[in-house]
Amino acid sequence: MKKLISFLFVLINISATAQPKKFNTILYGVAYYHEYMPYERLDKDVQMMKDAGISVVRLGESSWGLFEPQEGHF
Repeated sequence: MKKLISFLFVLINISATAQPKKFNTILYGVAYYHEYMPYERLDKDVQMMKDAGISVVRLGESSWGLFEPQEGHF
């Protein structure tokens, strides 16, 4: 779970640092379903997103219960 939380912070950082302040350029995004990928591939996937210039990452939409198993508990 620690690695997953670290991964989320990395993705937020990618989004925060790559995103233009005034949105005067096109944002490039990806939906990432980490729960379907081998866990040991996480670092490689994040690096590939950075290398590709991805500025927005959507995740957790199909497995929100893993992130918030009870209301307000993450």
